[in-house]
Amino acid sequence: MDEGPFLIDANVLVYLHDEDAGEKHQQALAFMEANKLNPFAFLSPQCLGEFAAVVLRKKLYTAFLAQTVRELLERFGLIYYARETIEHTIELAINYKVPFWDALLAQTMLENGIQTIVTENEVDFKRIPGIKVVNPFRG
Repeated sequence: MDEGPFLIDANVLVYLHDEDAGEKHQQALAFMEANKLNPFAFLSPQCLGEFAAVVLRKKLYTAFLAQTVRELLERFGLIYYARETIEHTIELAINYKVPFWDALLAQTMLENGIQTIVTENEVDFKRIPGIKVVNPFRG
């Protein structure tokens, strides 16, 4: 991607490691390979936490989960949220009728100057002003 900084959502990471996901697994592999050296690709601790929770719940690739997270941390930049982010997140969730965790991710992005999220979740993120959605699983 050449459109400036972007955040990779947890669902991309899950499909990357879920070999039973068929075409989505292949699309996630292709996207991550194409962006493995991209200095504008970011993750957040929230996305990594969501990814780890799904992998553990589904029992996907669990033996290498810690190593995988370490590799992701080495490869991509991280963005964080501040203490006042939660207050703004609540307003965002209420005003745009999006789930709290999606609003938190969007608010974290905006506070870090990132306007693009790579995710399968187009519906929720498209409701939030200032956020552009790129779905790597769309034809």
